[in-house]
Amino acid sequence: MYLVVVFFFCTRLINAQNDVFTINDVKLESLPHSPVNNGAKLNLDCSVDITKNGEFDLLHTFMFYKNDVSVYNITSGRANTTFTISPARVSSSGIYKCQVDVEGKSRSKELEIRVTGVSPPKIHIRKTEVKEGEDVSVTCEAPEEDPPLFFTFYKFQDSKIVSQKSRSATNQKSLQVNFPIEKGDKILRFNCDVKVGYVSDEAKSSLSEGKFVTVTEPFSTPRIEVSPSTNFTEGINMLIKCSVQKPPPSSSYNETVEITIQKDKEILKSSTTESVIFSQLATVKEMGDYTCKAETKKTWKSSSVFIAIAELFARPRLSVNGKDNLNEGDRLSLMCEVPGLSSNVSKNQNFYLLKNKDFRQKMILGKHSTTVKEKDSGSYLCEVTISNITKRSDPVNIRVHAAVSKPILTQSQNNNRMVVAGETLILNCICSSGTLPITYSLYRGEQFVGRVNKTDKAPAVFMVNVTKSDDLGEYRCHATNRNTLSNQFSDSINITVITPVDKVHFLTIPEGTIEEGTELGLSCSVENGTFPIEFKFYFKKGKEEILINVTKTNAHHAKYIISSFNKEEDGGYFCRASNQAKHSVSTEPIAMKAVLAKWKKGVLSAFIIFIILAVIVISLYFYLDRKKKGQRITLDKARTSKTSDVNHDKATLELKNEDSYYGSMQNEDENHVLKHSEENIGNDHENNEVEYTEVEVDAASPLRAPVTKATDTVYSEIRRSNHDASLNNAHTTEDSPNSI
Repeated sequence: MYLVVVFFFCTRLINAQNDVFTINDVKLESLPHSPVNNGAKLNLDCSVDITKNGEFDLLHTFMFYKNDVSVYNITSGRANTTFTISPARVSSSGIYKCQVDVEGKSRSKELEIRVTGVSPPKIHIRKTEVKEGEDVSVTCEAPEEDPPLFFTFYKFQDSKIVSQKSRSATNQKSLQVNFPIEKGDKILRFNCDVKVGYVSDEAKSSLSEGKFVTVTEPFSTPRIEVSPSTNFTEGINMLIKCSVQKPPPSSSYNETVEITIQKDKEILKSSTTESVIFSQLATVKEMGDYTCKAETKKTWKSSSVFIAIAELFARPRLSVNGKDNLNEGDRLSLMCEVPGLSSNVSKNQNFYLLKNKDFRQKMILGKHSTTVKEKDSGSYLCEVTISNITKRSDPVNIRVHAAVSKPILTQSQNNNRMVVAGETLILNCICSSGTLPITYSLYRGEQFVGRVNKTDKAPAVFMVNVTKSDDLGEYRCHATNRNTLSNQFSDSINITVITPVDKVHFLTIPEGTIEEGTELGLSCSVENGTFPIEFKFYFKKGKEEILINVTKTNAHHAKYIISSFNKEEDGGYFCRASNQAKHSVSTEPIAMKAVLAKWKKGVLSAFIIFIILAVIVISLYFYLDRKKKGQRITLDKARTSKTSDVNHDKATLELKNEDSYYGSMQNEDENHVLKHSEENIGNDHENNEVEYTEVEVDAASPLRAPVTKATDTVYSEIRRSNHDASLNNAHTTEDSPNSI
């Protein structure tokens, strides 16, 4: 075969250059056609249609897929092939595809195959006879089907399905389950079916053949017996017996059987023997359903009976003559009677009064009367016995209320009977005695404030939000309880509402600066606040120092005066205000600074002016003195240099007329001549200095009148800008009498 294929390929390689072909179509058919019956033989025929340009052979590769999984392939020179599935099962259902590959060219075709009908499974049971409480193992097998499989097991009794279980098997063809055998099971039949691939009910098999199982009882159904009967009158003993039959000791079953007698889910008696007995004096309350139950670890059986018990006499009734809420000191009357019992029979019966299970007192003719106190409160009932049957009435609750004592009202915080506005006033009210609950009410004057109900002995707490001065006044507490005669008021307490100081203002007169020795006024005021108000004035210069503490009882302001302010008192001044609210408010410091007084400023100014004038005078003096010494030295030098030309006798100038002098003044002591140099008068006048010099004249001029002194002093005014001008002026003064 392989040689043929090799030869074929070699031939194809030689002729491949001239051979041309094309694949027209691929066909895939099933025989028989879908749907296919389960167990039938299924043929899948695949053929390919090819067109060629000549006579040459081709090699075809056929590949079969089921649900895209390769299941079969073959290579052949033929144009068709067959894939056979035998026998066809439901698991064979799916999408089949035939793909044909011819020398690199490929075509395919798909076909859906559906196999219907599933082979009935086989069922196996280990035991055909079991006891109640045991288990039956059932196995279902589908050998002709492929997993995954879905098995369903059925339990039949009297042709009815009483139980079923379903399980899946993903990789096996069989499955086993257990069925418990329950009470009442007799003859059972078990069947199963199988479904392939979880597809649909069409892929579900018919039921397997049935397997029968016989159930035997491990013990009999319990038998219940009642003595004297199931319907009798109370007052006699009642006996209930429950029994069962167990297997003989020689049998293989040896499990313990427990028997119980129950009433309303209450176990009255139990035993592990074959019977159990319960006995009791019967009353009406014992009437009802009784159950006898026998059970093992896995099974149980029971039987029930209803026992009707007639009433010998009715339950007594306790009544109160009046009300059950009494004031301390009221009269309590109780009566006990049996409904339907004649008065003649009642007289011969014993009635007892019971209270809180610790008090028992015989009632005379079923009656009881007493004056009550608070300790008489409690639950009362009466008891009567007839023919050994004792019955009690329903309880009656009696409540005796003692009156409340006078309440005491106190302030919780500090008991100073003051409260700050904006804070909470806490008042406590309590009564030393009185039956609870007690209702406490708080009043401000005649105005209701609040109410508190107390069920314990703790005081009632009232919290009053004090927001305004109207909240002050007299407070009192009222206490009451269910005692209709109880009505007590406490003594009044007067509460004062303190308004804290607010918006403090500080003022200085004058502001900022103040003359030394003058008066400084400090003023501190508040807009609101309850008297007395304490004002504290402070001086702050590095550290705070209190100046004065002033308490006002009728004014919202205070003043402090510093009579003579000095430099040492420079600094910040502020005030702090407070009252009994213990809340102080301070102002920001105001800086004050001392300045000189006006008269001191005047003295100081005058002194400064005096000093300035003195300095000017002294400076002028020294300046003029220096100038005069300098001028004398200059004139001496000029006179020495011109001694030969100047006649000393002409030192005294003679003027021809009075107009020729610029200015002259002569007295008997001295002559003063002031000369001006005309040449220097002009534009240079402002820039030239004026100098005065003293000139000595040794002899009198013949042109002038005689003088009494040998020497006269002549002052000449000399304007010069330089040294040469000085010399020229000196010369002019002496030689030119017409010059000024």
